[in-house]
This record gives sequence, structure tokens and C-alpha cells, in this order.
Amino acid sequence: MNKPGGLGAPVKTTVFATPLSDVIAREHDELTTPIAFARPIPYLVEECIAYLYPEQQLVSEGIFRQSGKAVDIQDVKSFYDKGKYVSLQGFADPHVVSGIIKLFIRELPDPLIPFSVYPQFIAYQKSCQNEKDPVGKLSNLISLLPKDNRALLKLLLLLLKRTATFEKKNKMSPANLAIVIGPNILHAKEETMLSAMEESPLINFITTSLIELTPEIWENDKETQHLNLEWLLEKRAASLPVLIPISAARESVEVQKQAKSKLAAWFQRRPKKEELVQKKILQSFDY
Repeated sequence: MNKPGGLGAPVKTTVFATPLSDVIAREHDELTTPIAFARPIPYLVEECIAYLYPEQQLVSEGIFRQSGKAVDIQDVKSFYDKGKYVSLQGFADPHVVSGIIKLFIRELPDPLIPFSVYPQFIAYQKSCQNEKDPVGKLSNLISLLPKDNRALLKLLLLLLKRTATFEKKNKMSPANLAIVIGPNILHAKEETMLSAMEESPLINFITTSLIELTPEIWENDKETQHLNLEWLLEKRAASLPVLIPISAARESVEVQKQAKSKLAAWFQRRPKKEELVQKKILQSFDY
């Protein structure tokens, strides 16, 4: 969503369906202060990781596979796309938060593993039976990704690797996680039904390998070498932005809706010549 900014210039606030580098660059300007670190990933994903990291969340059966309430996920999407940083801690269901991560990466205009390198990853999987150094080969392929993509991909894979350590409870092995995450991070720009059927198993195998071989495949990536889940949570603890409780954000929306409804009813009794001004006033409500 674009909303009016200084001097009438449009200020983009969308997080979903927005290029990853744009989101990170904008949040770098908004959130980085002398005491706040430059976040390597979008704040929304950081908030999701912080919520899901504790064992009591990751042991939830079917985590990342089961769907959370669609209305909760869409509310979070709507708030963040309007520049409202809402806290996710008010949600009792971890499937809502894992669903938010999946929606975010699924809606990236260019996937986390970009279209430009998709053929190389598929070619690797087709020939990997004879691969003597899968760690080295996957490391080389990952090096082809932009820095922002590598940072988010590494932290996502570390979260998935941690999730799989509880597979006896959550029933989510690396292979099961790959089935639900793989198509969101790696897919062709253009595909036919036939190509999708042929390449879907390859995508699942690639994603399984990425999960199982993390963090080994990242050891030579100097730009992301310092990134791990514990580092992220420690850094974030000292530099949290002001968060809106999800309940308060929803209450604000309801108040605005009621005010808009009352104003619209009053406008109907006003002269017709004021219609254009009335329309602009009603459009100014931000919820």
C-alpha cells in the first residue's frame, strides 16, 4: 500500500509481495539507530523467528504444515503492509506464525532462491547422485544469491533445522518440511503442468539437502558467517521497535470503522456539492 508522505510524495510501506532488498533497505532507515543494529532480514520474519524459537512452539504437531487461522494471518499482513509493527506474542497458535513466514516468502516477487539461478539448482539435483562434495557444490550455488537472500535463507534454514530436531513430537522431518517450504523458496518463473510435476520432487530433494547440510554449507560465506538464531535473538533484545499488541491494533480498526460509518451517514445529509471533499475524507481512514 502507498500512503501520502512528506510533500505529497508516496511512501511505500508494503512488506508482502515487495522485493526483499526494498523491504530491508527501508527498514534499515526506519529502525536502525545508534543502539539498534542493522537488521539483516525483514522485521516481520525476525518477529516470527523469535516467536517460534522456543521448544514449546516447535513441538506443535505439523508445524509449518498445518494452517493457522486465515483471518489472523491476513490481519498481520494488513497491519505490516500499512507500516504498523504489531507484536505476534498475543497469538496462542504457533501455526498462525509459521503460516505468516510461508506467506511472506511465497509472495516475494523473486523467490528466495531467485529465478535466475533456478536452472543451476535443478541441474545440480539431477546430477547429485555422482556428487562427491555436496557441501561444496551447494555452497557454490548459494554464493550466487544476493546477500539479502542469503541472510534470510540461512536463518530460515537454521529455524527449519531446529524444527526438525523435534520431529518425534512435531512429525516434521527435514523431508516433510521440504515438501511445504520448498515450493515457496524455489520455483520456475514459467512452468507447465508437466514441468511442475517433473521438477517438484527435485525441489523437495534440494530443500531437504539445504536443511540437512545447514550450517555446514554456509561456512565459507563471510558475509553471513556471523548469522545464527541465537545471535539474532540476542541482538534484537536490545533494539526492539515500538510494537503494537495485536488486540490493540484490531480494536483501533474497529473504532475507525465505526467512526467512518457515522461520518458517512452524516455526509449523506450534506449538500451534493461537498461530495468530492467527503470522498477524500472517507478515503483517509487507514485500517
